[in-house]
Amino acid sequence: MANPNAPFGLRPVRHRNGAPFNGGGNLYIVPASVATNLFIGDPVTLGGDSNTAIYQGYAPGTLPTVAPITAGDGNPVLGSVVSFFPEQATSTIYSLPSTVRGVYIADDPELEFEIMDNGVAALGHAAVGRSANLDISTYSGSTASGVSGATMNTTLSSSAASQLHILGMIMQPNIALGTNAIWRVMINNHNYRLANAANV
Repeated sequence: MANPNAPFGLRPVRHRNGAPFNGGGNLYIVPASVATNLFIGDPVTLGGDSNTAIYQGYAPGTLPTVAPITAGDGNPVLGSVVSFFPEQATSTIYSLPSTVRGVYIADDPELEFEIMDNGVAALGHAAVGRSANLDISTYSGSTASGVSGATMNTTLSSSAASQLHILGMIMQPNIALGTNAIWRVMINNHNYRLANAANV
């Protein structure tokens, strides 16, 4: 049976010490300069700035900005979107383009995530311990569900500059080695941690 082709982005599941992910995240700001939607599960990077005006009681300079990641070696990842700041004026379950919005990011460098591969090639058991980059172009996020379409590229490497480190395939009855498998990963090239080379 083929794996379901149902991307969901970068989904935090647990900490490396075995503690489950509790759904929390730190608050950042999506600036108006971001001209695309952001969805739950979208990987993001630091934007290199902070809020320039008061946002929901947060003074200027208190909330770092985030931006959509650029896929590929050398492009760091902060974490993934877990929720958005509730606003009466912005009722969508995703972030609108060119609109300032508070966003909660799972940004702990020691988090493990799950992510579907992009299905371009079938990865085997030897993928474990290798590095890979994110793919944000194969699938689009859904404005109906608010869920990301980000996946993991199936071109593997042993580079410290790659964005993800593969820990293993998830243990789930309807998931097997093959295209569109779901993998446990850590962010290898993290904004808050130096990247490490693959351990193979």
